[in-house]
Amino acid sequence: MALDYLADHERRMQRDLEEYLADGSDHRKVLDTWFDDPNDFPHAPVLERLPGDIGSTGVENVLATALTMHRTLQDLYRHRAELAGGQAEREFFTALAEGQDAEVRRLSRDMLRLEDY
Repeated sequence: MALDYLADHERRMQRDLEEYLADGSDHRKVLDTWFDDPNDFPHAPVLERLPGDIGSTGVENVLATALTMHRTLQDLYRHRAELAGGQAEREFFTALAEGQDAEVRRLSRDMLRLEDY
């Protein structure tokens, strides 16, 4: 049930990103900032540290894995905001980083509710 919840959450985020890209605005500067240099992210690779199979673990392990990924993504957004070439790009990535705070709180709350079932 926890993995189904996370999958739904990721699909919602994907739809939101697709809507952002399809809104008719010029997103070139943001995309240029995002893909400027993917190798300069100061974090050690996170994927290698995550368990290969979390399907049979408890809600706590699934939550810990999800939170690790969200915090890493938040750090990436902050890093990209620091490297942004213009105000619009900086504001975009700062907003994404701040949005992750709310995501982490909501995700923690909802996953802990699942544990009660």
